Amino acid sequence: MTFDRDPTEVLADLLRTHHVEVGRDDRDPAWLTLPRGVRASAAVYDRGRHGDLQAVQLDVLFEPWTGCVMNESCAGFGTDRESTLASAWQNFAAGSFHVLLATLLYHDTEEVDRTMWDIDGIPRAVTLGGVVSRGARPDDDGWLHAFEAAVRTAILPEGLHWIRLFYAQVEGEEVACEVLLDNVPWEEVQEPMAAFAWPASDDYYSVRLFLVVQGGLDIRRAMAVLIDHAIRGDDQVVEELVKLGYELTDARLLVALVPLAFGRVVASDVFREAPPRFSDTAVLVTADGEEPLLLDEDPFFAEATFLARQTMSIESMAPDHINALLGRSAELAIVQAAIDGRIDPGELELPPPRISLT
Repeated sequence: MTFDRDPTEVLADLLRTHHVEVGRDDRDPAWLTLPRGVRASAAVYDRGRHGDLQAVQLDVLFEPWTGCVMNESCAGFGTDRESTLASAWQNFAAGSFHVLLATLLYHDTEEVDRTMWDIDGIPRAVTLGGVVSRGARPDDDGWLHAFEAAVRTAILPEGLHWIRLFYAQVEGEEVACEVLLDNVPWEEVQEPMAAFAWPASDDYYSVRLFLVVQGGLDIRRAMAVLIDHAIRGDDQVVEELVKLGYELTDARLLVALVPLAFGRVVASDVFREAPPRFSDTAVLVTADGEEPLLLDEDPFFAEATFLARQTMSIESMAPDHINALLGRSAELAIVQAAIDGRIDPGELELPPPRISLT
């Protein structure tokens, strides 16, 4: 296989060699279309020279559903362009590719390790790729056990997550120790891994490990349904979520709480000097009457707020996707109406939102 060409075509050929049906997205030809509604793309960036070697960064993107983009970055080194690109693709294929096939496309492969970990007290399906190493990697793999222990005790919301560990050492000195959760630094696990007594070596070595965690209710998937059905009513979106396996009550809560969280994050960011005052509670309307919901203690609202802040901080979602979520925020509509009426948002004190579960 020749690597010095369109990276997305290289990815397409790699997928085809594993019997994956591949097409091009008519709306965005930079993306491949794969089974189960998954899309994929790839890009290469030159990273100069390191001594006598050229360096590139290969970014392979998988989008399991709208707004959720998994970005696997792999380095490549070589004496010429072709060998440098081949190094990057081999790095990706050895450590990440089969994990993505197994978890997103349900592709049977012996190249991954499937297991179960109790993470944050909840059993999760974990799919690990092979350890990719460069240099004189020591035989002592105690770091693997330390990494597993750190992940098991970390706080991790339910749903799909991808984790990458990279460690490098030169002449006994650490030069890199990075743990990413969903492509964002995961300090809760990175700190214990940086403090771990990694085996010392007189030479250079590095290790890289990629894994995917699955299990439980996935708020990102619910966000995708809200985006994909932006022009449909709440009841219709609830029906779509139920078709995907969400419980009816959960679906109704998600349709209400996800836009609520995104609206509050955006309003607090835009009007940070004098933001509107939002209620700490919501009112749940059930067949038996009404009951309060303390929002800060609700796991759906807390996770949606976290995802909203993450989305805004790293700009990981397209503006029209964000707008699709914000368009369902009744609170944001009230704030906008106040602005149109020349009322300072800082003067607003909004009532508790009402959420119907019937």
